Amino acid sequence: MLEYVHQAASSTSVGTLVVLHGYGADEKDLAGLHSYFPNFDMIGLRAPIALPFGGCAWYGLDFDSHGVRIIDPVEVREALSVAHQSISAIVATLGLEGLPVYLLGFSQGGSLSYGLMMSYPDRYTRGVVLSGYVYQHDALPYPLEMEYYRAIELFVGHGVQDPVVPLEMCHRSLEVLDGLSIRYTTNEYACGHTIVPNEISDIQQWLQAHRI
Repeated sequence: MLEYVHQAASSTSVGTLVVLHGYGADEKDLAGLHSYFPNFDMIGLRAPIALPFGGCAWYGLDFDSHGVRIIDPVEVREALSVAHQSISAIVATLGLEGLPVYLLGFSQGGSLSYGLMMSYPDRYTRGVVLSGYVYQHDALPYPLEMEYYRAIELFVGHGVQDPVVPLEMCHRSLEVLDGLSIRYTTNEYACGHTIVPNEISDIQQWLQAHRI
């Protein structure tokens, strides 16, 4: 089971918000978001790979000589499996089984959120993806037919000046969602690779309107 930090809801909980951090961060990186979502139990997971310069990663990341992003599909599949198993175990440990689970991921954690929802659509039907992208690789097929994704609803936020995950990667991801008839709300923000206040406000409104 992955290491995690749990922040309890300030009153009656409406759900469990599982937060997945980006490359080089850890389970505490996005803990400050809980003040904006106090009616959720929030669980921040720590990615399984410790990086030599500090922080953690869900899987390795490299670039070829042309600057094209390289990921190992085996590592991605392992990350999806360990995250899914850890979420189930942590929810049981905390006695939160009766609450719906929502995902919120930033950067690499956003990509993992896409992967979790598209790999386990019966378990994760609400997700917030910030500055992430859909994995597109022959070794990472999403084996289910589009009818299995009908319950999924997503909020997708991205900075128009993002130098880490360029906006075009977000647009290509939305094309994948369209091809699977997955419903989503998307907004673009005048920022780089970060989360800005008006984005948080949009997420608050979206979560309120898309309760399970």
